[in-house]
Amino acid sequence: MGSIEYFAEVLPQQKAEKVREIKASGLPVSMIGDGVNDAPALVASDLGIAIGAGTDVAIESADVTRRPEQVIVTGAAECCVDPSKQ
Repeated sequence: MGSIEYFAEVLPQQKAEKVREIKASGLPVSMIGDGVNDAPALVASDLGIAIGAGTDVAIESADVTRRPEQVIVTGAAECCVDPSKQ
């Protein structure tokens, strides 16, 4: 695995823009969020991860949702999951 770069405390209106900017450089992007203002960036990312205690719109926008004792994988992320380990 190469280096990992992360951004925090990005203003809500800049989150999806930042995801698109990084993707345009050819790098894969993962986004973790829990609120309504995270939904556009979750959708724009290659892998959107929602925290299960977050809002419904964030959870619906993500490819993976993390809840206590449970990980729910949907959409594009399904191709990356080994069904025998669910």
